[in-house]
Amino acid sequence: PDLVLGHSAGAAIALRMALDGAITPRAIFSLNGALLPLGDEHAAFFTRTARLMVGLPFVSKLCAWRASKQEVAAKLLRDTGSDIGPRGVELYTRLFGYPGHIRAALTMMAQWELRPLLRDLPRLVPALFLLVGSRDRAVPPMQARRIQAIQPAARIITLEGLGHLAHEEAPERIVDALLREWSRFKQVTTGAAA
Repeated sequence: PDLVLGHSAGAAIALRMALDGAITPRAIFSLNGALLPLGDEHAAFFTRTARLMVGLPFVSKLCAWRASKQEVAAKLLRDTGSDIGPRGVELYTRLFGYPGHIRAALTMMAQWELRPLLRDLPRLVPALFLLVGSRDRAVPPMQARRIQAIQPAARIITLEGLGHLAHEEAPERIVDALLREWSRFKQVTTGAAA
């Protein structure tokens, strides 16, 4: 693909794939990308805790039972900085109530290692666009500046008033931002090649 869009952990996966040569896009768009270790200086603790939780089969069932209550799911979603409406809360309540989803999320966190990605990021070939929700409370917006310090060519696009689930809050705004930046990028790179 010419363009790849990854949200949260998906952005880290897209970058890793590009760095490893599995994909060769012209540009990668990171939407509220989870590109820094969870808890940053406490990352090792969070990883060990997630590994412990994955090893205890009752944990995912207990978490799913608790999160299957609509008020709990609504609070979890509010804590992302996003407002996805009653239907979105209803659907996430169902998803959060599925122990397999909880177990998969914990397993991903237990295996998450971003230091090699950060080490390799300066050699990224595709252009990097960091779409950042100004209200994101899951991945703090200031993290984009830290990524830009590692990959100075990265362009930050702030999505005012949107949280971590920006693509669910305002899908049309995300598409507009993506198409606008992609169009500018193609004009600049085509003009430079001419």
